Amino acid sequence: MTCFLCPQKWGLSRVQYEALRLGTPALADESERLKLMAHIDAQVAMLYGIGFEDMQYVLSIFPLVVEEQKQLVLLYLNELQFKTELTCQDGGE
Repeated sequence: MTCFLCPQKWGLSRVQYEALRLGTPALADESERLKLMAHIDAQVAMLYGIGFEDMQYVLSIFPLVVEEQKQLVLLYLNELQFKTELTCQDGGE
C-alpha cells in the first residue's frame, strides 16, 4: 500500500511537511534550520543554568542528534556564556 501522506513520497523534509500540515512557513534550507534549533537549544540551556560540560554530556546521550547539530549547540552555548560573562563584568565596574 502506498502512503500518499508520507512526506518522503513528495520529496519534502519532515519540517516542510509539518509546516504544510500546520499552515506555517518552513525553513527550506536544512542548514538554517539546524542553526536555528542550535540557537534555541543553547538559549534554553542558559536559562536552565546548564554549563558547557553538562551540555556536552546531555548531547552525548542522544545518538539520533546529528554531530553537526551537537557542535553548533556547544558553539552557541559557549558564545552565550562568554557574552554573559562580559556583560556581568561590565555591569560590576
